[in-house]
Amino acid sequence: MGAYNLKVGQAASGATANTFATIVGLKLADTAGHVARLRRLVVGGSGAAPQDLQVAIRLRRTDNTADGTSTAVNVNTIGKLRGTQIDSRIAAIGKTYTAEPTAFETGSLAGGDINSRGTLVLEWGPGEGPEWGKNQTLCIEAAPGSATAVALGVDLEWDE
Repeated sequence: MGAYNLKVGQAASGATANTFATIVGLKLADTAGHVARLRRLVVGGSGAAPQDLQVAIRLRRTDNTADGTSTAVNVNTIGKLRGTQIDSRIAAIGKTYTAEPTAFETGSLAGGDINSRGTLVLEWGPGEGPEWGKNQTLCIEAAPGSATAVALGVDLEWDE
């Protein structure tokens, strides 16, 4: 099993109050039997002077009938937590979605509320974190409490 990490800065939420928009998505390759499991998620303000806004965060998973539209993040930025392991099977990373992915599963996998000057940290023990599989995307979504887009930084660690 490999362990990986990724840091994505300046991921912008939508500007509609109390409406969730995907800020980061990690799509697993179309590889039969392959599964990833989130170990740690950190979300906080991104930028020199973070705004003072309330933001709701949630995680959801989709089966990728439509991936949405986002700014691509280079998959080569995925770090290996163990130097000799194989490369991650994450096939695509997106941030700041302008068109949402579709076919989300019902409900959320985890979440919380933060002030954009603060930090949300979610951690899971071995075998406990949210998982996503073949050709699915794990989506981190944000909903600002007012009609103002919020720039957020997202740090993730996962096992595959």
